[in-house]
Amino acid sequence: MRHVQIGVLGAGMMGERHTRVLRGLPGVHLVGVSDLDRVRGRIVSDRYHVPFVESFEELLGRVDAMVVATPTPLHYEQVRRCLLAGVHVFVEKAITQYVEQGEELEDLARRLGMLLQVGHIERFNPVCIELKKILREHTPVALSFRRLSSFVSSNLAVDVVLDLMIHDVDLAFDFCHGLPITGLHAVGRIVRSREIDHAMAHLAFVGGPMSSFVASRVTEHKVRAIEITATDAFIEADLMHKEIRIHRNISSQYQVSGDNVKYQQRSIIEQVQVPATEPLYLQMLDFVQNLREGRPPTVSAADGVRALRVVREIINQVMANERERSRPPMANVSAPVAFPTVSEHV
Repeated sequence: MRHVQIGVLGAGMMGERHTRVLRGLPGVHLVGVSDLDRVRGRIVSDRYHVPFVESFEELLGRVDAMVVATPTPLHYEQVRRCLLAGVHVFVEKAITQYVEQGEELEDLARRLGMLLQVGHIERFNPVCIELKKILREHTPVALSFRRLSSFVSSNLAVDVVLDLMIHDVDLAFDFCHGLPITGLHAVGRIVRSREIDHAMAHLAFVGGPMSSFVASRVTEHKVRAIEITATDAFIEADLMHKEIRIHRNISSQYQVSGDNVKYQQRSIIEQVQVPATEPLYLQMLDFVQNLREGRPPTVSAADGVRALRVVREIINQVMANERERSRPPMANVSAPVAFPTVSEHV
């Protein structure tokens, strides 16, 4: 069987990771890696013993599919050029910088019959795969996501909402089977950059659970955590350490002894076994299999646009709050506090 010819556009952190994984993926010939930064591009090509191709156009003419792992603001034009050249695309999240751009690429891929898959990698995290299985047996009441990083290790090309929180927004949609949302409210702060560095958002799924999200790149402790309150259990997941614990209450009672009253609660904690497979390997294996078998993308352009639309609304609310917070106070003027309500579906 002929190997799938794939190129990697972008030799940054994610581009290097894709190069490493694709080089060892069965049924794949990694044609080369390309980057505007020739020094960086050659470092990656030398490290993984793959050709460095200086010209994007040259690489485009030699591949069946392209991995676009460049900064998000470049995605729209680069993915568009790939699709128009008849090249299938795997694009890192976010699909594009703006919703309208993502919608246009979604429509273009559909009209041309091309595969366009979006890199929401947490869908392939073994912890999240196991969580979806667990949720088949439990009804979630609330979902809580925390994704925290330090400033020095963060991607500063975009704000923390577009860089980090978008992962968990996509996961929430996936856990809730694409239910519509309502009641979105978000706040955040610009701390050390010119973009949002710390953000919190709350929303509810219609007919589904409440959800809360915290994303930060100014936290001196790395956290990737999901907590799920279900009707009959509390589920904790650590995405970094590949751990899941399910807490179930089996009994609770008050014990009276003379003048002493004690409350005793007994519960069981189930530790779920999580496979140690690398999410990026599973994700790219899935993309190649979709190409070979003509299957639709596991994470479609529509999925990418859906997450982006919510994230953009979060960004808009945070920035509006920041502008209001930075206004100088008006002397001798007091007004009632108005809390925003959102009844329409986002």
